[in-house]
Amino acid sequence: METVVTNKKNGIKELFPHKSYVTLVFANVISRFGDSLDSIAFGWMVYILTGSKLLLGTLLAVNAVPSILFSAFAGVLVDRLKKKTVLIVGYTGRGIMVSIVAFLFMTKLLRPWHLFVLTFINSSFESFTSPTQSAILPLLLPKELFLAASSISTSAYKFAELIGLGAAGAIIAVFGISGAFFIDGATFFIAAILILFLKVKNDISSKSKLTLNSYFVEFKEGFSFIKNNKLIRTTIILFALINLFLSPVGVMLPAFVKENLKSGPEMLSTLGISLTVGMILGGFLVAQFGCRFKISTLIIVGFFSLGINYALLYIPGNVITNNAISCILASVLFGLIGLSIPVISSPVQTYFLNVTPREILGRVSAVVGMVSICATPLGSAVSGVISEYVSISALFGAMGIIISLIALLLIFNKKFRQAAE
Repeated sequence: METVVTNKKNGIKELFPHKSYVTLVFANVISRFGDSLDSIAFGWMVYILTGSKLLLGTLLAVNAVPSILFSAFAGVLVDRLKKKTVLIVGYTGRGIMVSIVAFLFMTKLLRPWHLFVLTFINSSFESFTSPTQSAILPLLLPKELFLAASSISTSAYKFAELIGLGAAGAIIAVFGISGAFFIDGATFFIAAILILFLKVKNDISSKSKLTLNSYFVEFKEGFSFIKNNKLIRTTIILFALINLFLSPVGVMLPAFVKENLKSGPEMLSTLGISLTVGMILGGFLVAQFGCRFKISTLIIVGFFSLGINYALLYIPGNVITNNAISCILASVLFGLIGLSIPVISSPVQTYFLNVTPREILGRVSAVVGMVSICATPLGSAVSGVISEYVSISALFGAMGIIISLIALLLIFNKKFRQAAE
């Protein structure tokens, strides 16, 4: 198998001559900014409309359903269709759905059932665009730049989300909730227009007719590749583990802030910012310097870093009882956890792109996305149950130890280290 070449000239600067890739990142940055506005405005809108927290939680669950239901079908279509076309249709469709929500809310015609339908359709479009993002990358960049591309994308998208979250309050105050949704819709339309200018080599669609029989044949081909390829199964497991072990942080963070740090919402926001800034910095560092190391080394170091810093969250509020020091330490640890995430995820993404043939990349990417999405609610549910019997600090400490053990297993997995060199 051809592997990533260790070369000091495979950093951020080398990405800029590839204008289509830069355009794609810019389009995604704009849409991620809109998604961040949506995440704030949507919650406010549902609360104003219904006053129901249960409805908000249900809608968030509905948001994940299409990715689980349609991933297999979406993957087959992504491999058969032009990737550029799928992205344009997907972003345009999402823009239309968001704009409809904005219009209905502005005219006071919006009803709860509209939200279920529009959320489902919107997420259905996303279930097609997500695997396409992975499938189009090998058509825009040479293999040696995959690591830098995956890493800098993480930083750019997280930066856009951070700006969007920071600006959401002001935008809602000035333009109202409907105005925020119209701006969100506009970001998708702008992204679709930018993607029109992509020059994608070898982006061809299948000329054969898709029938029920051919669909199952092509789906089976992608599934067989996953089933028979231990390396790709390892990749999928690593993606799932990242989401599985990070989900308790999101679920238990408010309780951790209140019980361990003896603080309030401002500290909750600080930890979220620390985590995001850490991810931005980590993505930048991997993009610039990651090519100097083996992919396996980065993944193993990332898991060790994540595990150790995760486990050290046991200290604030337990070993250290001073509230101020506990808050500072927790902020630093969350920053280091954030930094560790792209050290794992970007090399894993690169590893995945290297071992998967281009012609089935859409199908395999869809499966990766489905498994990753399923891992998040599973981790949240399990952590919620466990937290009834053990302290949050003990849960974080145990999770950190488990993550570190995974790093040890990867060290002793010779095939993994050889494949990811």
